[in-house]
Amino acid sequence: MKIGTIRKNYAITLLVSFFGVLLVCRVLLGWKGMIEIAEMCYPQTIVGYVGIVIYAELVGFKLSNKLLRYRNGSLFMLSAFLFGCLIGSISTMVIYGDYDIYDYIYKPMFWLAFFGSIPALTIGLLFTKLLKKDWENQSVQTTSASARV
Repeated sequence: MKIGTIRKNYAITLLVSFFGVLLVCRVLLGWKGMIEIAEMCYPQTIVGYVGIVIYAELVGFKLSNKLLRYRNGSLFMLSAFLFGCLIGSISTMVIYGDYDIYDYIYKPMFWLAFFGSIPALTIGLLFTKLLKKDWENQSVQTTSASARV
């Protein structure tokens, strides 16, 4: 499978997850609460998403053909989500200069894993579905090209 295909589908699913997070925050916190959280946590969120992208570059592309199974794609996205949460939590420790692992790693990881596992697994299913669709399109194009020869 081509790396460009994986990157494209990964970007689509990350964009869907970002807007999903915004929607959930909007519903739970309202506009005012969402804006307050966004102002307070935007560096950590950016670092977390960058961590997710780096995780994909380092781990995901090596697993490219294995990600065509729904279970593997979902577990990959869950692990990418948890890695992004960990990186975001570590950045919070650095930003505030307080290196209390319980407050800045354990508690956020617990709550993010508790509330984010099912959405991350769902995003993984979407990611795998997009990969399978592109894989089938590539297979059809390859088959039709070889039939012409």
